[in-house]
Amino acid sequence: MTGDTEAMWQIVNLILIACAMLLASGCTSLPVRLPSQEAEAPTCKNIDWFEVGRTDGSVGAKLAKSREYSDRCQLSPSPFDGELYANGRNAGLVEYCTATIGFESGRNGSTYEGVCPDHLERAFLENYEVGQRVRQLESENSDLQSRIDDLVRLLAPNQPGSSVRAQIDQLRARRVQNETEIDSLENQASTADL
Repeated sequence: MTGDTEAMWQIVNLILIACAMLLASGCTSLPVRLPSQEAEAPTCKNIDWFEVGRTDGSVGAKLAKSREYSDRCQLSPSPFDGELYANGRNAGLVEYCTATIGFESGRNGSTYEGVCPDHLERAFLENYEVGQRVRQLESENSDLQSRIDDLVRLLAPNQPGSSVRAQIDQLRARRVQNETEIDSLENQASTADL
């Protein structure tokens, strides 16, 4: 075999190994089958209802989700365990209802469903609102940058354009103010869980 042919076969082997690894990792990341995913009569056998509840709670799911599970497992010989689910969901809500998750949820635009217990909700909501403000500032900065780019394109090299340059300077100054406020809000939110 020539050096080029050998190198080509090594690349092909690497690609095949990568594909096999992707397929294997895809199989290991399959979600737990819940009753809703069963083709025929649902079976609720071997479902860890505490873990299902904890997972739902950790993403801020409403308690009404338990009704779906109960309905799906109604005819199963292994019925839905509402108490285990509720205990797991409560454990998950402790993970979800933090200042950090509140900030992240507000920043990424997630809707808060009012699921946090009273003693955790205040810190969650305060940081949720901070996250929403950061999202708003980041969106405004994106718009400001687009306007700056449009104005820069209007300026021909070496031409006077004092009014356009003044607008660009204003927009850049506003963007810097927003970035300063974002930094301040992020620092505020990062110390909230301490």
